[in-house]
Amino acid sequence: MKKRVITGIILLVFTIQFTPATLLSQDDRPVLSIRPEVDAVFNQGVILYNNGNFRGAKKQFESILGKDRWHQRLTSTLIMYAKTLVHLGYPDLAEESIRQLLRYFPQSRYVENARYQMGLVHFLRKDYYAAAKQFLRAMDFAASTALQRQGQQNARIIINDYLNLKEIKKLRGETAGSQALALVISAEALQYFQQGKKEAGRALVQNFIAQNPEASRSKDIQDILSGQIKRRTGVQKIGVILPLSGQFAEQGKGLLRGLKYAQIKHEARYPAAPLVEIIIRDSESNIIKAIRQIQELESDPDILCIVGEMENFITAGMAGIAESKGLPMIAPVATDNGIADIGSYIFQANPSLGTQARALARYAIDSLGHRTFVTVAPQDDYGHQMVDAFSEEVDRLGAEIITQRWYYGIPEKLRGQFKEIREIAFRRVLEDSLRRVLPGYSTLDKDSLWQEYNNFVMLENKIKDNIVDASGFFRVENINAAFFPVYDEDIEYVARQFKYFNINAQILGSENWYSAKSSKNKKLADYVNNTIFASSYFYDTEKLAYRLFRNEFRKTMGATPEKMELFGYDTGLIIFNVMAKGVKSRQAMRNEIAAIHNLQGRKGLISLDGMTRVNSKVNILQFQGKKIIRLANDTE
Repeated sequence: MKKRVITGIILLVFTIQFTPATLLSQDDRPVLSIRPEVDAVFNQGVILYNNGNFRGAKKQFESILGKDRWHQRLTSTLIMYAKTLVHLGYPDLAEESIRQLLRYFPQSRYVENARYQMGLVHFLRKDYYAAAKQFLRAMDFAASTALQRQGQQNARIIINDYLNLKEIKKLRGETAGSQALALVISAEALQYFQQGKKEAGRALVQNFIAQNPEASRSKDIQDILSGQIKRRTGVQKIGVILPLSGQFAEQGKGLLRGLKYAQIKHEARYPAAPLVEIIIRDSESNIIKAIRQIQELESDPDILCIVGEMENFITAGMAGIAESKGLPMIAPVATDNGIADIGSYIFQANPSLGTQARALARYAIDSLGHRTFVTVAPQDDYGHQMVDAFSEEVDRLGAEIITQRWYYGIPEKLRGQFKEIREIAFRRVLEDSLRRVLPGYSTLDKDSLWQEYNNFVMLENKIKDNIVDASGFFRVENINAAFFPVYDEDIEYVARQFKYFNINAQILGSENWYSAKSSKNKKLADYVNNTIFASSYFYDTEKLAYRLFRNEFRKTMGATPEKMELFGYDTGLIIFNVMAKGVKSRQAMRNEIAAIHNLQGRKGLISLDGMTRVNSKVNILQFQGKKIIRLANDTE
């Protein structure tokens, strides 16, 4: 199955909307009109953005970037849309919005902010050199003091933690501003000091001060001249970076509760072991703050491991620094494919989306005997990660994906997608039948045969609709299973329409289907019954082991353990199991984490595959009536 590149697809759609032909040339551009209704939409988008609801903000801004985009809020909408896309991890779309602003409104007061956002775009793409150049520019030339400060902070992080000496030297030759140049010089000197070339570093700084006397007041230069290297004290520490305020505060606090409970259990089990200190930082769900915090924690040699964050793209940003510094990092929640691929010190305590999708495909084929599949998924990075991995595993095992269908937004209307599935399935039945009896079948006009077959069926059954439209009359029987990796809010629409279009196939789902259990829609149970889905977690509330754990957790922590508490507890279980072995270095910590195999956690088994460093254990679950039962938990 050919892999799809989601960023390319999204960018293509966006380009169609924003081509110069649509926007008109700068000379032909219409005058911006005053449309009072736009203000309300824009302001609502800003509110959603400030509250951390970036998906909601994205929809608001998109609604006023359509055909009638030439309104009084266009420039502010373009910059807010770009900032929203950066938060959502869509660098290609963000860049297109930024370039539209720079091209058509070069005198806008948002230009410097746009260039700063371009730095974040480069960072998301891991083009750290280009990102540093944009942040250095903001540091010296932005009109806003706040933007100057942000540019300086980001430039310092990237130059010190992401660039090598050769790149820093090159950057020195391309930096114009005096403050920015002082930062680059100090970073280059630091590289010399770390390599044991103290004289070269000192000479570089002294020559720079001789030519730029005012540079002696630069904090970066002062830090170099008076800086001291921290030394180990022998105290075992782990750093924890989670959102403890803001939109994801409750989830972050729940995860931290689970981690602390694991620490309490560890201390009770090993009373003679050295105490482990947990250093906690609040990321506020902000990637730049999270990176600053891991940079700070990394500089403490007593910290042997980092835990964080919750959002995939923030976790990936932190992982880059952790890997560059040889600091083991465990992502307790993140499931995006490729996070652990950033380096050998990065681990994912949860199975990735690809791991879950492949496990589900293996179960469907090896345990259930299914051979033919269709997929319906959202047209975004999440949907493609799931479908690509599922399809690759189906191909590898010799089964077949008959067709893949995609949708945008909330799938309230999937009539077109399901009708296409029905037609492909019925055509397949016809072709399989005719191929056996007509030797020259391959040379015949397939469309004409299909039309004749439809006419025959309609006449024979005395119906007005063709076989595809008559979903209540004809059921699809030649598809074994349908894979729906959809979001929580999409489940009701997809499941209901799937049943309406009368496709007799086993529903396979992603972890999001778990939410159907707690849905307030009582009728939803009828649509999701017997669905089989992959999940990173499972806890049976009726099992004695869980009840004992829950009761003890409540007494100790004053809260009932839910999903996030279990994630935090299992992450702590990994760390403190390793700490109990007396590890004293980051390298030893990394090696012991990589050796974790079949550790029984509260959300399921934990096996950190030595090659991928991703938990390979996936829970295969099924709705049976009002219950969820586990069908399998070892799918390697």
